[in-house]
Amino acid sequence: MDRNKKLLIAACTVSVILIIVVGILLAMAGRDKTPLSQHTLHLKVNGSDVEVSLKKDNVTVNAPCLSVGKNQFEVLGYPGGTVQINGKTVKVGSTASITVDSISSENQVEIKVSNVKDSRTIKLRTYSTLLPKLRTIGKGVRNGQYLVTEADRPVMYILDNNGEIIWYKALSAKKTKLRFSDLKCHQTESGTYYSYQVINPDADNFGISDYRPGARVIMDHNFKVITEDAGVTAYNPKKDIDWSQAGTAVDGNAFEMLSLHNTFTVRCSPTRVVNMPDGIKSQKNTTVAAVILQNAGRSSVNWEWKSTSDSRLYSASVSGNDYTSSDMQNYLSPSAMVMDPQDHNLILSFKNADCLVKINSDTGKLMWILGGKADEFGLKDSQKFSGQTDVQVASDGTLTITQADKVTVLKLDEKARKLASYKEKSLSGAVGANAVNTQNGVLCVGKSGKVLIEEESLGDGDDLKNPLQISTTHARSLASVRFVRIEDD
Repeated sequence: MDRNKKLLIAACTVSVILIIVVGILLAMAGRDKTPLSQHTLHLKVNGSDVEVSLKKDNVTVNAPCLSVGKNQFEVLGYPGGTVQINGKTVKVGSTASITVDSISSENQVEIKVSNVKDSRTIKLRTYSTLLPKLRTIGKGVRNGQYLVTEADRPVMYILDNNGEIIWYKALSAKKTKLRFSDLKCHQTESGTYYSYQVINPDADNFGISDYRPGARVIMDHNFKVITEDAGVTAYNPKKDIDWSQAGTAVDGNAFEMLSLHNTFTVRCSPTRVVNMPDGIKSQKNTTVAAVILQNAGRSSVNWEWKSTSDSRLYSASVSGNDYTSSDMQNYLSPSAMVMDPQDHNLILSFKNADCLVKINSDTGKLMWILGGKADEFGLKDSQKFSGQTDVQVASDGTLTITQADKVTVLKLDEKARKLASYKEKSLSGAVGANAVNTQNGVLCVGKSGKVLIEEESLGDGDDLKNPLQISTTHARSLASVRFVRIEDD
C-alpha cells in the first residue's frame, strides 16, 4: 500500500471519530442537567396561558379553561427533559388532545416533568377554585344548557340541565384587567356555535358606563376557538375583510350570527345630528352616540344600519337626550340583541328608549318598533316595559324582556301589528330570563345573589313539580344568564 492510500485511510478514520465525538457532545448538550427548581413550565390550555414554577414538587394549580371532552394542551417552553400530560408525552411546541371526563373537585389532570436530574408532578384542577361552589336541586328542561357570565370577575361557565359544569373560562381578577360578557349559543345554518365578548379595558367607551367595547370570540360546538386572534370586530365597509386583523371594537351587549361567515355586530359612534325633527330643542352641533349595526360576510361588509337614519328615535328616547348639551348623548343605549328563529331577522333592545326594534337581516332595514313612545303595536301603558337590560327569544318567537322589577313575556302578531299573547311576572334582581316552555308557562330566571338560576311558573300561582334551582354558598354578581335548548324534546 502506497503512502497516499495510507494517508487517505487515516484521514477517513479521523473524520469518522470526530463525527462520533461531535454527535456524543451534541447529545449530551441536549440533555438538560439544570435542576428543575430553576425552571418554569409554560403551557396553553385551550388557548389560555398557564405558567407553573417548578421550584416545588406536587403543586396543584387551576386550569384557566376546560370542557368535558377533548381539550388542547400545548407545551410552549421547557428546555430539555420530558413533559407528560395524563401519561401522554408532549414535546415543546407540540399540542396534545387530552380528554376530561368530568369537571369536578375530585378530577385532576396530572402533568409530570422530568430531566436527568429530577422530576416534578403538577396537578391541574378541573374544577377551578375561581368557580362558584354550586348546589342543584330539581332538574331543568331536557337537553337544555345555562350560560352564565359573571359581572365583576373574568369568569363564565356553561351548565347542563343537571346543573353540572361542562365548560368554563375562569381567570384571576388580580392578574388581568380583562372581563367577559354576553356568553351565548348560536344555532345557525352552518352548525352550533358559542360566542362571548372579551372587553378591552383600554378601548374608548366614550364615557358610557354600560358600553363594553372589545372583540367577539367564536367557538365551535366542542368549545374550540375558531376565530382569528383578533376576534370578530367591525370593519371598514369600503375595504375587504381581513379576519386576522382587528377592526373597530364592538359592543359586548349585542352580537348574532346566521352562519360562521355571516355575523352581526353593534357598536356606538359619536355622530353629529343633521336630521333632528322639528319641535325638539337642540343645538347646532348636537352629538349623539349613534348605534351602528353591521352585517359582515366572508370577505366584505354586506350592509350597515345607523340609528341616526331614523329621526323617530330621537323623540323616542327617554334618557340621555339633552340635545342642547355640548356633551355626547347616549340616547338609545343598546342592551341586547337576539335573532328571531321564525324569520332570522334581528331584534335589538334600546334601553334608553324603552323599546325594541326589528331589523331585516338581509337588507338592514328597520321593520318595526315595539314599546316606548314610538310603539307600533298598540301596547297599553300597563304593558309597556322600561329600561330593559336583556331580551331572549324562544323557538316559537316568544320574547322575554327583563327589566329591574319584572319580566314581560309576549308574542307578537307582526302582520296585524298587535299582541298575540302577554304575561308578566314581578321579579327583583333578575339579570336575564327566558320562557323555556311557552305552552306550560315555565320561565327560567338568572339572578345575582346566592340563587343564580331557577325555574318558575308564569301561571297564576301554579307550582312547578321539582323545579330547577341552582344556588351558591357565596353571592355572585352576574352580567348575563341565558338558556338554550340544544335540541327539541
